[in-house]
Formats: sequence, structure tokens, C-alpha cells
Amino acid sequence: MSVGPAQPFLRGTELVLRIALGIVFIVAGLGKIFVLGEFAGTISGITYLSPDASIALAAVLMAVEILGGIALIARFMVVPVSVLFCLLLAVFLWVLASAVIQGREIQCHCFGLLNIALSNRAEIVLDIILFNLFVLLGILSPLKGPGLTRGEHGRSPDQRLC
Repeated sequence: MSVGPAQPFLRGTELVLRIALGIVFIVAGLGKIFVLGEFAGTISGITYLSPDASIALAAVLMAVEILGGIALIARFMVVPVSVLFCLLLAVFLWVLASAVIQGREIQCHCFGLLNIALSNRAEIVLDIILFNLFVLLGILSPLKGPGLTRGEHGRSPDQRLC
């Protein structure tokens, strides 16, 4: 099996995406530890959840971000983790788009302690970029496991780019 000239670039791109996205979500999750109450307040403000349920959901989201980021860096279940993050980002995009349509501004505390305050419109742009990067990562990452038979670089031999 020959290695085309683009394959090292694709492997490098996949590596950079995994590490960068993993770090972003680990930082976002860890930052929420210190502002969990404010983050839960944001969730409570945009949902009909009770304060206790909002704190539980905030803790779950924080854990998903941290564990998902670690999984990406460790190259553990990259495709399923990418799909999970795409689903989360789709929900975030829906919430932000709803707020923009209603003329409301949500202070999401998305990066917690870092206190990165972006407007809803800027958050939408950021989430669209992250969503697309996760789609790209899912495409570039090979599937591994029982019953998963994608070939080298995540594609069957007849679907390779090179």
C-alpha cells in the first residue's frame, strides 16, 4: 500500500485538530468549575429546569467537555466524541440563534474563570467554526473497533484521496 503525498499532511492535520480541540474543551470545562453556579444560572435562565436540575446539567456538561477533551488528546473514540461535540454545538447554536432572534443577550460563562465575554453573534460564529472543525476531525480520524472496517486514514481503499 503506497502512501500518497497528502497523507502525512492529513495525519498532521488530524493530530493538530485533536490536540487543539481537546485543549479548548478541557480549558472550557475546567474554567466552569469555578463559576458552576453562574453557568447553572445561565442554564436555568434559558430553560424551564429547576435550580438543582440546572446545577446537575451544568456539572454534566462540564464533565463532558473535560472528558471529551481528554479523549481527543488521547485519541480515544475520536469519531464518537466528535459526533457528541457536534450535537452539543448544534444545541448551543440553537439556543444562541433563538436569543438573537428574540433580541436577548445570553452571558453563557462558556469559558468560566477565563471570563471571555463574547456577544451572542460572536459565539454563533465561534460555534459554527468549532462544529465544522469537529466534522473535519471526524472525517480525518480512522474508526477502530469491532465491526468498524474503515481502512487507513478512515476511508475504505476505494475512497482514499491519494
